[in-house]
Amino acid sequence: IQLIDKALSLLDKKNSDHAKKYSTILTTKAYVLLQQKDFESSKKVLNEALDAIKKLEGETSLNYITCLTNLGICCLENQDNNTAILHMETAYKLLSKKNLESLETFTAVFNLGRAFQLSGNKKKALSCFEKAYHGFNKILGSDHPTTRKARLEL
Repeated sequence: IQLIDKALSLLDKKNSDHAKKYSTILTTKAYVLLQQKDFESSKKVLNEALDAIKKLEGETSLNYITCLTNLGICCLENQDNNTAILHMETAYKLLSKKNLESLETFTAVFNLGRAFQLSGNKKKALSCFEKAYHGFNKILGSDHPTTRKARLEL
């Protein structure tokens, strides 16, 4: 964490190239904090990264959406399922507006399914897992580990 903080201190957030690196380093810091089970600090850092990305790239950028999904995952890890669902639904809706049939879209819907599953909403979870499975199957093929993982949830 100290090395990450040192790297952050060296960047000028007003420089657009540095701002992109800043948000990436913040996301890395949040991941490390999450691995250390420091959920509150991780959420705080992810929110800071969201603000930085929003100013630089806007709320519809893939980086913003990915960071929002990561915030949802952090909430899931902290057993805050309702907040996780809120963040993950927002991320999925933003991706859906982009009409992307991408790995990111299907990963987002799979994560949303996991959040619904953990909150006890089996019907919504199954719907998400079905979308994720069909998307992964189309992009990755039926034998890919990610596709098989999604198939197991059906």
